[in-house]
Amino acid sequence: MLIAILFLTEIIFILILPTLLKITIFSTSFMKIEGILEVNNQFYSIVKYNIAMNREHCFRTHVTNMDVFLHLVVDLPIEDTPVLWQWSDTQERKEIRFTAYPPKDTEITAKKARCVSFSESSKDYREDGQTTTEISAFMGMENLSAKEGLKELMPSRYIVEWYDIN
Repeated sequence: MLIAILFLTEIIFILILPTLLKITIFSTSFMKIEGILEVNNQFYSIVKYNIAMNREHCFRTHVTNMDVFLHLVVDLPIEDTPVLWQWSDTQERKEIRFTAYPPKDTEITAKKARCVSFSESSKDYREDGQTTTEISAFMGMENLSAKEGLKELMPSRYIVEWYDIN
């Protein structure tokens, strides 16, 4: 009987308690999360974004090509941003591939985007008392397919991949 009680206590501490702690941590978040930015398998919360677009749509093929200027505010201290900007010293050898995943209720079938520039704002940005960083990106997006044409792109997740073009 004592072994069974110890076993149940161990299960509570190992399995149930961490889950409750995670729920508590997420419920006390100050900022509304608008999306996720993934850079080299590191995830950051997007707390605010603005998108400006120019688009061309072919009604025969239902393919949209789009230029997107994306302004993000990321839940990331400015001291930690060098991981995002290390590519700039060797820009002639590297490019960035940006992939945007739209929300589930849209019918976009191709979601690849090539980011042609990527820059950070020069200031530390505060959102509800937490340190965040402003990011600007210009993306040339091709072959975005949607049944009735793509009028607006509101991605919910962004992935940045570094790759050598040589």
